[in-house]
Amino acid sequence: MIKIIVTIVIITFAFSLKLNAQVGINTDVPNSTMDIVAKNTTGASSNVDGLLVPRVDRQRAQSMTGVSASTLIYVNSIATGTASGTAVNITDTGYYYFNDNVWVKLNTGTSIFSLSVDSTTGADFNVNDLATTIVPGTSQSVTIPAEGKALFINFMLGIDFVGTAPAGSGVGFYESRLYIDGTATDAFLRVQEYGQGALSTQFTLNTVKSLAAGPHTLDIRMTRTSNNGTTSGANMNCRPISMSFNASYIK
Repeated sequence: MIKIIVTIVIITFAFSLKLNAQVGINTDVPNSTMDIVAKNTTGASSNVDGLLVPRVDRQRAQSMTGVSASTLIYVNSIATGTASGTAVNITDTGYYYFNDNVWVKLNTGTSIFSLSVDSTTGADFNVNDLATTIVPGTSQSVTIPAEGKALFINFMLGIDFVGTAPAGSGVGFYESRLYIDGTATDAFLRVQEYGQGALSTQFTLNTVKSLAAGPHTLDIRMTRTSNNGTTSGANMNCRPISMSFNASYIK
């Protein structure tokens, strides 16, 4: 009789789970697929409440196959394995989830990584109306990690024209534009030459760009957008007198 009663209880419990499709721990009324309620939600009890996920080292995480997306683990050591393959992002201990391709570290805070070029002098370069010219010193290589988000760019440039002022000076227009991986972006600034004789031009450019994970090349390129009396294709020799190029991304 006892065996029959136990069997009935088990069948009833299994049927109840299937019917409700919800499991509760420390609760008879789960509010989700699985609802874990702390035994001690307040007070001074020293009992431990919480969820303990599987703890593995990097080698173990790297060796897993057929991992389902959203799988969560805690990597407790990177002394084994390598940061490659599905473990390419495992460079530190911490929580990682599988995104159906690689392990990605849970964002536990905000870190800002930046690179910059600050100079009061720079190599001379020529600008004309027929092509774009990379401003020397602005070409930078950045590698965005898998958890990288947005790239913030700040660019300031002051240039002087070298030698005799070219014909049409003072009414010519110059454009500086951000290029990413050799492709022009919509981040640009167009300004006019200032004055006659010792001419100068200044640019300030600020923008935010989202980039895919991996290596990228950034640079600023200039072109003369209007002749205004200057022969087409004539080079305008420019000399950077101040240059600040900063890029940073949030991790």
